[in-house]
Amino acid sequence: MPRASRILRVEFECPEAFEREYRSNLSNGGVFVRTDETFEPREAVEVELAFPYQNRSISLQGEVVDSVPAGMTRVGGTPIRATAACALHRASRSACPPGSAALAACSRAAPATSA
Repeated sequence: MPRASRILRVEFECPEAFEREYRSNLSNGGVFVRTDETFEPREAVEVELAFPYQNRSISLQGEVVDSVPAGMTRVGGTPIRATAACALHRASRSACPPGSAALAACSRAAPATSA
């Protein structure tokens, strides 16, 4: 995969916002980034997942699936597919609050990794 030339940021203001995104996108190996920018399909990007409630962020490599103009849906943006599923699952597990539904789902969906 070529090196990402653009960095996109998704900020989760609270654990519940992260859980909603996890249930709809992250659990399927990607993330939806709200943006007015246009992208080419399969364009390499870096996505920074920011968690202000934990004072941290996680960067993931991904590729653009499509660009969705705001006029076609409620919000415009682009779906991104993570290029390293195990990194996405590790990032998701570390961002979930203890005891959350997203953490339980994350733990079940996480692929086995070697140490």
